[in-house]
Amino acid sequence: MHVRLVAGFLVALSPALALADGGALPVTVGGYLQPQVRARQDSVVGDDQDGFRFRRGRLTARGERDTDDVTLGVTIEVELTPEVTLLDGYVSAGGKLPKDGSWKVDLGQVKAPFSRQALLSDSALQFVEKAEIVSLAPDRQIGGRARVTLPGVPFVNLWGGIFNGEGRNQIRNIDQNFLWVGRLEVRPIGRDAPLAEGGFVDQVTIGGGVTRNTIDIGDGLEKVTSYGGDASAAWHGISAAAELTFVQHRFPTMVQPDFDAQGWAAQAGYLLPLGGFLDERVEVSGRVEEIDRNDAVPVDQPGDPNQSIRNYTAGLSYYHARHDLKAQLTGSHVVEIEEESRTGDSIVVDNDVVLLQVTMRME
Repeated sequence: MHVRLVAGFLVALSPALALADGGALPVTVGGYLQPQVRARQDSVVGDDQDGFRFRRGRLTARGERDTDDVTLGVTIEVELTPEVTLLDGYVSAGGKLPKDGSWKVDLGQVKAPFSRQALLSDSALQFVEKAEIVSLAPDRQIGGRARVTLPGVPFVNLWGGIFNGEGRNQIRNIDQNFLWVGRLEVRPIGRDAPLAEGGFVDQVTIGGGVTRNTIDIGDGLEKVTSYGGDASAAWHGISAAAELTFVQHRFPTMVQPDFDAQGWAAQAGYLLPLGGFLDERVEVSGRVEEIDRNDAVPVDQPGDPNQSIRNYTAGLSYYHARHDLKAQLTGSHVVEIEEESRTGDSIVVDNDVVLLQVTMRME
C-alpha cells in the first residue's frame, strides 16, 4: 500500500517538474543511512531488543527554480526501511519581501510547525535519537503551512498551518475537522544558520507554538490543545537547548475523563578543542528529560507506554564531516516516576539502553 501511495504521489507531482517555460525543474537526489547497534536491559517479557538494525534509510529529492520573482520547489523524502513509506511530499512557492523579509508556502505532506525538536531532521541530531517529548508534538500531516520572515525584523519568523489532522499518509479527512498550528520564532543570532543541533554554528533561537484539533472518535468529540516553548543556543562549540510541551485532552460530549500530557527536555554539548585532526570533531553531551502522557489514568503494568518516566542520557559523538558523516554513542538511564500500581505492586523495570549509530548523508 505504501509503495502505491509513494508512486501515486510522484505521478501527481510530475506536472510540477515542468514549468511554464518548458524547462525541466532541476532536481537533486540524495538521502542518508543510519545503521545502529542496540543493547537494552530486558526486564519486560518480549522486550528483547538487542542487535543490529537499520534505524533509518531515507531517500530524498529536491527541486527548485526561480520564475518571475517567485521560487518554486518540490520536496520528497521517503523512508525505505522496514517498508517504503512517504514522509515528506510537498510543493512550495516563496519569494522576497521588502527590508529582508520573505515568505514561503508549502502544500502537501509536511512537518507541522509546532516545535524545534519536531522540525529537526533525524540526521542533524546531537544524540542518536530525539527526546521523548517529540511524541507529544504533531507528526507529519497532510495540508498546508506558511512562513513569513517579517520585513524590517528578519530575525522574527511567523509560522501557520492548517491540516487534516488525521496523521501521516492518511489521504482523507475522515472527520472533516482540521488541525490548526501556529509558531513564533525569534533568531537574534545566526538567523540563516541551518536547523541542526550541536555547536558548529553560533546561533540563538527562541520559539513557541500552539495547536488545536477536534477529533471525532465515534462516540463523541475529543478536543486536543497543545502549548509549547523551546530555546536553543550555540557559541564557539558550546551548545544548549531546552523544550517544554503541554497537551490538553478534553471530551466535552463524553463521560471519559479529561486528561493532560506534558513533557520537558534539556540538553547541552561541547565540541572538544583537542587540536589537530580531532579539533572540534569530538563532542560530549548530556540530556535529561521527563514525560507524562496521561495524568488521569493509573498505570498497572510494567512497561506501560503511559508510565511517567525520566531519562538521563550521556552522549559521545565523532563528526568526520559534521552531520553528513558521524558516529554517535549514547547511554540512557530510565527512571520510572510512577513506581507503584493502584494495588501497591512495583512497576519499576530495568530498561536502560546503549545505542551506537553511524550516519552518512549525501545530497
